Amino acid sequence: MENSCALILAGGKGKRMGSTMPKVLFKVLGKPMINWVLSACNKAQIKDICVLLGHKANEVRNNINIKAEFAFQQEQKGTADAVKCARSFLEKNIEKDVFICCADSPLLTEDIIKKAYKSHKEGKYSATIITAKTENKKGLGRILRDGERILKIVEEKDATKQELNINEVNSGAYWFRVKDLLNVLNKITFK
Repeated sequence: MENSCALILAGGKGKRMGSTMPKVLFKVLGKPMINWVLSACNKAQIKDICVLLGHKANEVRNNINIKAEFAFQQEQKGTADAVKCARSFLEKNIEKDVFICCADSPLLTEDIIKKAYKSHKEGKYSATIITAKTENKKGLGRILRDGERILKIVEEKDATKQELNINEVNSGAYWFRVKDLLNVLNKITFK
């Protein structure tokens, strides 16, 4: 896909996995999860890829099977901070759109990436969120809408009882116009 790049977030510890191995290296059908994600990006013809490393960075880097740049998140403070840590990659790609996703998404496909990008470009959006509807929503951020417009993502721990009933959830995959993303990154604060 012309005029696109990708940022793959692979810095988390994966505490819920109950293992010392980085969660992105857990194998699905014999292949580390991160390599399923990178393969989907490659098949979607995204050529410029940056992998954001953190926890056990060298171990993750040594298991990556495609050409990629790397950025590093010293302290795992969440998705927004991870994206901030890849600022130099984004600045190099300022005229592009960036696909950002978690490296532990082995079911992500080339088709999903391409369809979301098509919608993102046709709508001339600054941001496009890939969502899913599911009854099994435990642990997932809920999508709050006003009609077709997404208002915000509410994490489960912060959701009201009414919000917990919402069955549209955040997939952790997004398209952003890089220039617009860089304009808002500095406005993001942490508690």
